[in-house]
Amino acid sequence: MMIFIQNTTLRWSCRSGDYLYWIKFNGGNSFSSESKFEIEDVWKLKDGDFVTITNRYADLPEWFILSPLEASGALALKMLDKFNESAEITDPMEAPNIWKVFSGDRLIWIGPRRNGVNYDEGTLEIVCFKENALVYGEPIDDSALFTSFGEITEEDKVDGNTSVQFKNALKKMIKMGMPRTINADYQWRIG
Repeated sequence: MMIFIQNTTLRWSCRSGDYLYWIKFNGGNSFSSESKFEIEDVWKLKDGDFVTITNRYADLPEWFILSPLEASGALALKMLDKFNESAEITDPMEAPNIWKVFSGDRLIWIGPRRNGVNYDEGTLEIVCFKENALVYGEPIDDSALFTSFGEITEEDKVDGNTSVQFKNALKKMIKMGMPRTINADYQWRIG
């Protein structure tokens, strides 16, 4: 398990058979052990894919345009200077290869065993977010007009092993309990 805090960047080299699950915390009763986690999205990864998780402005990809509406703290002041130069506010960027995760969310990365990566019954990593972050996948295949990064198609069948790996990882994640921090205003910002 990894706690994702401010000013952090992770980069994972993926393999065929890897899956990344974005789990969103949507409340629950604070007086009980029952919490409400929901799968927000899933990426099926392949050899040559990379996943980067960051909340460092310097580590955002060149092609990603951060809207001034998505900046906070010192970064908001930097973005204000940029706005004063151009007087143009860009809309928040959306793309099939980006997730804007919130404090309180979690990522589950499962897949086959490999050198240099922890492995526990198919779980490669569980990330608990204490800060908002951008998760982006690369490369983007420009030749694939009808598919998106990490898309699971109808031909893709989740095998029994993958299902067991996900259930094991989900049990571990739920055992961690409710998040200690959550994003209360549902506005994604970094900085």
